[in-house]
Amino acid sequence: MKSLMIVEDEQIVALSLKIELEELGYFVVGIAATEVEAVSLFKQCNPNLVLMDINLESGGSGINAAKQINAIRQVPIIYVTAYAGDEVVKQANEANPIGYIVKPYNLCPVLK
Repeated sequence: MKSLMIVEDEQIVALSLKIELEELGYFVVGIAATEVEAVSLFKQCNPNLVLMDINLESGGSGINAAKQINAIRQVPIIYVTAYAGDEVVKQANEANPIGYIVKPYNLCPVLK
Protein backbone atom coordinates (compact mmCIF):
# COMPACT_ATOMS: atom_id res chain seq x y z
CA MET A 1 0.00 0.00 0.00
CA LYS A 2 1.25 3.47 -0.84
CA SER A 3 1.87 5.49 2.29
CA LEU A 4 2.16 9.23 2.42
CA MET A 5 2.39 12.08 4.85
CA ILE A 6 0.84 15.51 4.62
CA VAL A 7 2.64 18.67 5.71
CA GLU A 8 0.07 21.46 5.96
CA ASP A 9 -0.33 24.18 8.59
CA GLU A 10 -4.05 24.74 7.94
CA GLN A 11 -5.70 21.90 9.83
CA ILE A 12 -8.99 21.94 7.90
CA VAL A 13 -7.12 21.73 4.58
CA ALA A 14 -4.94 18.89 5.88
CA LEU A 15 -7.89 16.88 7.21
CA SER A 16 -9.89 17.37 4.01
CA LEU A 17 -6.94 16.22 1.90
CA LYS A 18 -6.41 13.23 4.19
CA ILE A 19 -10.04 12.13 3.85
CA GLU A 20 -10.01 12.53 0.08
CA LEU A 21 -6.78 10.55 -0.31
CA GLU A 22 -7.95 7.76 1.98
CA GLU A 23 -11.13 7.47 -0.10
CA LEU A 24 -8.83 6.90 -3.09
CA GLY A 25 -7.06 4.08 -1.26
CA TYR A 26 -3.96 5.83 0.07
CA PHE A 27 -2.66 5.28 3.58
CA VAL A 28 -1.92 8.62 5.27
CA VAL A 29 0.66 7.99 8.00
CA GLY A 30 0.13 11.38 9.58
CA ILE A 31 -0.12 15.14 9.30
CA ALA A 32 2.57 17.63 10.29
CA ALA A 33 2.01 21.37 10.63
CA THR A 34 5.58 22.63 11.07
CA GLU A 35 9.03 22.07 9.63
CA VAL A 36 10.19 20.29 12.80
CA GLU A 37 7.08 18.07 12.94
CA ALA A 38 7.53 17.17 9.25
CA VAL A 39 11.07 15.90 9.71
CA SER A 40 10.16 14.06 12.91
CA LEU A 41 7.09 12.39 11.36
CA PHE A 42 9.12 11.39 8.32
CA LYS A 43 11.78 9.73 10.49
CA GLN A 44 9.12 7.94 12.52
CA CYS A 45 6.81 6.74 9.71
CA ASN A 46 9.05 6.46 6.63
CA PRO A 47 6.33 7.22 4.03
CA ASN A 48 6.65 6.59 0.28
CA LEU A 49 5.47 10.10 -0.64
CA VAL A 50 5.30 13.55 0.98
CA LEU A 51 2.71 16.23 0.17
CA MET A 52 4.35 19.45 1.32
CA ASP A 53 2.98 22.95 1.79
CA ILE A 54 5.64 25.60 1.21
CA ASN A 55 4.55 28.30 3.65
CA LEU A 56 4.11 26.84 7.13
CA GLU A 57 3.48 30.26 8.70
CA SER A 58 5.29 30.45 12.05
CA GLY A 59 6.19 26.76 11.80
CA GLY A 60 9.05 27.22 9.36
CA SER A 61 9.46 26.45 5.69
CA GLY A 62 8.25 23.50 3.65
CA ILE A 63 11.23 24.00 1.37
CA ASN A 64 13.63 23.59 4.30
CA ALA A 65 11.67 20.58 5.53
CA ALA A 66 11.86 19.00 2.07
CA LYS A 67 15.63 19.50 1.96
CA GLN A 68 16.04 17.93 5.41
CA ILE A 69 13.83 14.99 4.45
CA ASN A 70 15.79 14.40 1.25
CA ALA A 71 19.01 14.45 3.28
CA ILE A 72 17.62 11.53 5.31
CA ARG A 73 16.29 9.59 2.32
CA GLN A 74 15.35 10.52 -1.21
CA VAL A 75 11.56 10.36 -1.37
CA PRO A 76 9.09 11.82 -3.87
CA ILE A 77 7.87 15.21 -2.66
CA ILE A 78 4.95 17.07 -4.19
CA TYR A 79 4.39 20.66 -3.16
CA VAL A 80 0.74 21.54 -2.55
CA THR A 81 0.72 25.29 -2.08
CA ALA A 82 -0.86 28.63 -2.91
CA TYR A 83 2.58 30.12 -3.63
CA ALA A 84 3.44 29.99 -7.33
CA GLY A 85 5.66 33.03 -7.89
CA ASP A 86 8.80 32.56 -9.95
CA GLU A 87 11.18 33.07 -7.02
CA VAL A 88 9.25 30.65 -4.78
CA VAL A 89 9.18 28.00 -7.50
CA LYS A 90 12.92 28.48 -8.07
CA GLN A 91 13.62 27.99 -4.34
CA ALA A 92 11.22 25.03 -4.12
CA ASN A 93 12.96 23.30 -7.02
CA GLU A 94 16.18 23.19 -4.98
CA ALA A 95 14.62 20.26 -3.07
CA ASN A 96 13.96 18.34 -6.33
CA PRO A 97 10.19 17.85 -6.00
CA ILE A 98 8.41 15.56 -8.44
CA GLY A 99 5.42 17.88 -8.69
CA TYR A 100 3.87 21.19 -7.81
CA ILE A 101 0.11 21.51 -7.23
CA VAL A 102 -1.30 25.01 -6.81
CA LYS A 103 -4.17 25.56 -4.38
CA PRO A 104 -7.05 25.60 -4.63
CA TYR A 105 -7.07 22.14 -6.15
CA ASN A 106 -9.91 19.78 -6.91
CA LEU A 107 -9.56 16.02 -7.07
CA CYS A 108 -10.93 14.82 -10.36
CA PRO A 109 -14.46 13.41 -9.90
CA VAL A 110 -13.49 10.49 -12.14
CA LEU A 111 -10.99 9.35 -9.49
CA LYS A 112 -13.61 9.18 -6.76
